[in-house]
Amino acid sequence: MVHHQATQLKQAQAVASLQARQIQNLKTSQSAAPATPTASTTPGGADSSGTVPVTGVAHYLSDLTPTVDNASPATEQQVIAARPYTKSVSFYCDGGSGSQPDVAYDVAGSSTFTAEVGIPDNMQNATDVIATVTFSNESGQRLGKPIQVSLGHPVKLELPIGNVTQLGMTCNGRDARTGQLANSFQVSLGDAGVS
Repeated sequence: MVHHQATQLKQAQAVASLQARQIQNLKTSQSAAPATPTASTTPGGADSSGTVPVTGVAHYLSDLTPTVDNASPATEQQVIAARPYTKSVSFYCDGGSGSQPDVAYDVAGSSTFTAEVGIPDNMQNATDVIATVTFSNESGQRLGKPIQVSLGHPVKLELPIGNVTQLGMTCNGRDARTGQLANSFQVSLGDAGVS
């Protein structure tokens, strides 16, 4: 199993390296091309055609296939603190697998990751737990500060990911009363997306 994971990691690193080169080539070709005008917005959020954009998200993680899926990620609507999030990603809060995150997604070419991080309202075994979610790049380097959430107390996250190829997410859970490890619950990223 370790050999298989090492092989998968090498393949993911090769893909990431190729994607980084492709992005650099695109950036180089775009800087040489003449500037293209962008749609301006008018009061009320409509663009010049009168269309109101749904969100600033270019891609929802729920529409992507994870590049690492060690924590049984699921994509379905979740309700976090009484608010529904139709484009959610949930995964078990089990602390990752060795040097790999719980889940990871290809985010090459994106500049910002946004999500409402929380524990779904209907999650069993989550009444007295605290989930600490950390985000990392393809090299395993932590991005930003860890996010701590509990049932009914989500955190809105906006994370810069301009130079990130693979966005990894790891959740560690603990019992708020005893401090003991807790991992029989899921954390959700409500309407998680990249732009």
